[in-house]
Amino acid sequence: DLEVCARNALPSDTAFWRPTTYGSITSEYGMRLHPTQNVWKLHAGVDIGVPSWTPVYSVAAGTVAALTIKASCGGNMIFVIHRVKGQYYTSVYIHLSSINVNVGDVVTKDTIIGYSGGDPSITYWDTCTTGGHLHLTMLYGRVGADYYAFDTGYYASLIDPRQVINFPARWVQYNNRT
Repeated sequence: DLEVCARNALPSDTAFWRPTTYGSITSEYGMRLHPTQNVWKLHAGVDIGVPSWTPVYSVAAGTVAALTIKASCGGNMIFVIHRVKGQYYTSVYIHLSSINVNVGDVVTKDTIIGYSGGDPSITYWDTCTTGGHLHLTMLYGRVGADYYAFDTGYYASLIDPRQVINFPARWVQYNNRT
């Protein structure tokens, strides 16, 4: 049955999209003073300022590789593997108030995979956040195949999301996904 066999195939895509229909970059990829831990460390993605419960879309077609539920630092997380222009990538969505997908689900750029969080009064278990936002991390390769979440291979595969997604300058509001 083609439907059953195709379920495990990784869909191909040609581009990346912004994960929210509006927002602004409030924190960049790179070294920074962590707002709740008061130490300098790598901020392994970009923060997109949006209110909690804002729909979050997959940045491209892909397959949900892993979920983390209620981590004490990062809260709810979704890991999606993509193949864009023949290259494998993993996108990670952190500080979510809720998750709409399961491991193994095939998603498109139009799939609402979850809803943003980050507000400590809503995601009280997530102690590494100070307000409503989505944290987006991008990596080369496939989580669970080329490296595992948060191991040395994971950190070696990190890329600045701006390398593959068109975001405006910091603090400049956008109102579409392109």
